Amino acid sequence: MTLKVQEQTEEKILVVASDNDFRNGMRGMLESAGYSVFTRQSVERSMQLLELSDIFLVVTDYELEDGTFFDFIKTLRNSNTFYNETPIYCIGNDKNPDECISAFDAGADDYSLKPLNKKIFLARVKKIITAVKKLRYNPVSLELRVDQGELPGVFQFLEAETKNGILKASCQKDMAEITFKSGKIVKAETEYCAAQDALTEVLSWPFCHLKFIDDSIEGEFDINLNVSSTLMDCVFEVDEFKETLGKYPDMEVSFVGGENPLPKNSNRIAKKVHRMASSGSTFDELINSIKINRRHLITLVDQLVSMGHLQQAVLPFENYLADQKNYLQDKNIFPKTLPSIIDAVETMNYTDVKELETLTISNSDSDTSATPKILIAGDHTELNDILFSTIHKIAANSYGNKSPVKSSRTNEAHTKLEFFNNSSLVLQKLPPKVDSIFLKTVMSQEANIASIFFIASALDKETSRACRKILKQLRDNYKGTFYIILPKLDSEEPEMRIDCPYCSHKLSVDIDMSGSLGNCPICNTEITIPECLDYSADSLKLLPEVPCVFINPIDPEECRDLISLSLNSLLEEIAT
Repeated sequence: MTLKVQEQTEEKILVVASDNDFRNGMRGMLESAGYSVFTRQSVERSMQLLELSDIFLVVTDYELEDGTFFDFIKTLRNSNTFYNETPIYCIGNDKNPDECISAFDAGADDYSLKPLNKKIFLARVKKIITAVKKLRYNPVSLELRVDQGELPGVFQFLEAETKNGILKASCQKDMAEITFKSGKIVKAETEYCAAQDALTEVLSWPFCHLKFIDDSIEGEFDINLNVSSTLMDCVFEVDEFKETLGKYPDMEVSFVGGENPLPKNSNRIAKKVHRMASSGSTFDELINSIKINRRHLITLVDQLVSMGHLQQAVLPFENYLADQKNYLQDKNIFPKTLPSIIDAVETMNYTDVKELETLTISNSDSDTSATPKILIAGDHTELNDILFSTIHKIAANSYGNKSPVKSSRTNEAHTKLEFFNNSSLVLQKLPPKVDSIFLKTVMSQEANIASIFFIASALDKETSRACRKILKQLRDNYKGTFYIILPKLDSEEPEMRIDCPYCSHKLSVDIDMSGSLGNCPICNTEITIPECLDYSADSLKLLPEVPCVFINPIDPEECRDLISLSLNSLLEEIAT
């Protein structure tokens, strides 16, 4: 890698406001003055852009989609990032001087009231930009992003140039400061480690944002490390960590207790890690809960695994087909009841669906102990409600009467669907969050659950994690048939939410456009739209045997076909 001092680049300004007219007006004014302008509506999207683009100045209106400019200032200034010192110019509309004073106290660099005087405003912007350029283009300063393998070259450059100053490094939420005196490292700190261990930690990060601030370094320090020789020791430890990390490429892996109990004389951190990991916490959850850096935690867990104190948990659907077969063998009721239910379902009327209010409530027997049941679950209450309501409605229209809906708790409901041939099917929807006692009651040995319809509202990282937790809880209590539903509420342009693999921005992609190319609106990186069924299997940790389907939960025909498919498949499984 050839390291160069940052060269002068285009002067970029970010305009933040919920008001579209304000954003467009500011864009026109600033672009006419020769600046490159980005616009965003919220604090969240502004922070995403700042992480990816070299912004010289932020101009923010008072009103934002997710707060005010006070929220923006607080978020930016309190963030442990290389861009948290970006200048902020606030535009207010309150003539009360207290707002201006409060903005400066919060960390704003300048403030103006509406309506703006164009010449004065641009003069103030120019002054701020000039100061930023002077700081950034100091011949002994640098600011850049490097990948893991390029970082040693930065250290060696600073050593060869006998630099004096502070190198600030960040990787997402992790921060480090490394002080150089005459090209040697005299101080190195991260949140949880120092000295050579801190260097090893930084070198283990997948990438770094770096900012070197030239400064005279005075005084005595506890360490005085020669960069080249120290790097050799650090790189050896980093390579060992890479080997360990290779065993756990997925930070969502969970654990259970191992064969060997943890020794009583283990330290406090080891006991806490063991206790949380044994109860099913993932790496990500451990990292967010325990005050220890990521490298040390992963290494500690690996040691606990190697010594038999922990072992990786089996994925919820690891033995799906075998478990399903065993479950169906115990349900002698299915071969007797399913044929008549299937016959009724396949002739259900979905072409002329009336509102339930126009139908009379049936006086069906409330006993459901000998009736097959379909459970509806998922991470999104509204989607669960829609699917439940659609199935309830078409069953009621076919029979001519609506079955009563009962509920035992918030966001739970159940009903007994009656059909023309005296067959029946219990339909029950579960809340996204349910306690284990209630779940065990629902899925007791006496419950004749034909299948679970699980609706995953999205496939981004955060939602997938929530879905996996619910699926694991369901799977721990039920070993039968699952159908994973990916909802397509708009049949014309069905969309699914995923993460940009480069900046983690949530993207809405067209399901039917898999294989096509698009660009992330935040980082502008070209992305290939994935095949969503394959993507769902990866995101939810599913085996190929677990069926995933796209349906519109509002569409009566698609819902009827799903029930028919699930019940017919059960009969085929029982027959084999």
